Parts: sequence; structure tokens; C-alpha cells
Amino acid sequence: MIDDLLDVARIAAGKLRLDMQPVDLIAITLAAVDVVGPSARVKQIELRTSLDPRTPRVLGDHQRLQQIVWNLLSNAVKFTPRGGHVGVIIKCEARRAAIRVADTGSGFPSHVLRSFGEPFRQGESGLARAYDGIGLGLALVRTIAEVNGGEIALENPRGGGAAVTLVLNRAEARTANASTGASGV
Repeated sequence: MIDDLLDVARIAAGKLRLDMQPVDLIAITLAAVDVVGPSARVKQIELRTSLDPRTPRVLGDHQRLQQIVWNLLSNAVKFTPRGGHVGVIIKCEARRAAIRVADTGSGFPSHVLRSFGEPFRQGESGLARAYDGIGLGLALVRTIAEVNGGEIALENPRGGGAAVTLVLNRAEARTANASTGASGV
């Protein structure tokens, strides 16, 4: 939680540092699956992965992209009821790669879909809240995705649950001046 607050302060001050380099999206996804795996097993949630082995490296900050994937997976496990499942799919597109995390939870409340990216916005409020947190996770995910040249979208699929898709540029698809190393944001 403290790290999230510090990240928000760095972003607001324009001092978030990025080390832009080619990143193996499959490797950081598998690492995140390993981290959230024990929590999923406790809740008897099945983690399903479909990772396209042809996925090229994407351009981004390894640590920050891993932070995004971990956040998305841990939120999916947190909001999925016992016995549900969380799916992670990575697909290649022409000049981009996409990772989609979907769960069988209750989905995003409409006000979260409308205000996606606003810090301190939570799905529930009041004393009856079922989950801890201060409402920074999705705001950080969106901001970090954007500073890494990516896009992120939330949706409630027709069959239920919630899904978040992160789309990033392939490492070779970016121009040379975009991959010059550390940059402040």
C-alpha cells in the first residue's frame, strides 16, 4: 500500500523513472501466476493460462509491467468467489501483444467502469466493504500502462465476471527514440 502511495506521488511529481527495454511478457506473466497461485489454491480458484509461444518481446519497464500483471491477477483472485476461475490469455497482434485477465467474479460496478483510472475509487464503500484496499490499484495500472506506451481496457463480459486487457507495442514496433533508456514521467 505504501509503495502504491509513493508511486502515485512520483507520477504526480513527474518523477516516475522507467527503464524501457524489450520485456518477455510471457515470463512476467508466469512469474505473477506463481505469486498468486497459493492465494488461488486457498480459495479453490483454477488459474487457466493460454500464452501464445510466438509472443514477441514488448517494449516497457520490466518491473512496472510485472507490477501491472501481478495487480491484475491478484485482483482477479481477490474478487473471484471460491471455486471460480481466473484466465490469463496472451495473444500476438500485428505490431502489438495483448494480455487479458478475466475472472468469474461479480464484474465491475458501473461507476468503476465510468471512472476507471481515478485514484482512491473503489468498487464498494462504507463499513460493509468486503475487501481491503485504498483504491489505487487500477489507477496505477492505467497510468503505468500508458507511460509504457500501452492501452488498458476494463469490461464485464456477457457471461459474467470481469476482464481487463492490456495491449503493448512489440519491442521492434517502437521507434528508436522511444527506446533510449530511462525516462521520467
